[in-house]
Amino acid sequence: MSQTPEKNREKPYRVHQDFTIVRDNLRQKLAGGVFPEDHPPVVNLIRAVDDRAANIRRAILRVRETVAANAPIRLAVATPEEREKLMAALVELESISREGFAQDVAADREEIAEPISEATEIGAVYRSGSRLAKLRSMIVKGTVKVTLGLGSGVMLGDVIIIILRILGL
Repeated sequence: MSQTPEKNREKPYRVHQDFTIVRDNLRQKLAGGVFPEDHPPVVNLIRAVDDRAANIRRAILRVRETVAANAPIRLAVATPEEREKLMAALVELESISREGFAQDVAADREEIAEPISEATEIGAVYRSGSRLAKLRSMIVKGTVKVTLGLGSGVMLGDVIIIILRILGL
């Protein structure tokens, strides 16, 4: 993998996509129980691949622009099942959250369900992904205990992968 950037120096978006595909496949393996949720070698590999993709986005303006431009297209072609999983996760997150945070989650859920514009919908998806990723991290670390459907981590992991795919991150 370390040679991939050299071979594809003129194709930074392709390298970015390769890294995100590898990361998402590894996350699916964790969520599917192929590896334990906190299996250090896999978690570290996911982190490393994700960091490489983020570094490419940070360093290369045209990659950032392409990722941003593709997000509305990816959101538009999200399957009904993907949207249902996202909405279900947000309903559950809202139900276990404190009042102010729950209101923010509800506002984003409503924006995703009935968007005012592409930009506001993408913003809501991005914020939702960030919140769900933080919750999943806290569940895995054991700093929060959740007994709802989110607690299994499986549904939550699936939703995070959907959000990352939509956003192209």
